[in-house]
Amino acid sequence: MDMYLSSRAIYVSMAMSIIYSVIFIYLMSWFAEVIAWCCIVLVQIGLIAMSAVCFYARKLSIEEVAKTLKNDAQSAEAKAEVAKE
Repeated sequence: MDMYLSSRAIYVSMAMSIIYSVIFIYLMSWFAEVIAWCCIVLVQIGLIAMSAVCFYARKLSIEEVAKTLKNDAQSAEAKAEVAKE
């Protein structure tokens, strides 16, 4: 029953994929070099942005680990002082 209800959406999406493919082929025949360079630039910007995000995440992770180690060391010192008393 669900497939019957969604069959119209499936057929429309199949038709739209063919239409989009034909439009893309015509655009590539007219503006292939420009579109290719735009794709290259967008991919490069994405790679640079993701590299920056990864370095920032790494920095935050290192700071969090350092903070945790410092807290653990202080906790161990406090436990040692309590054990001496």
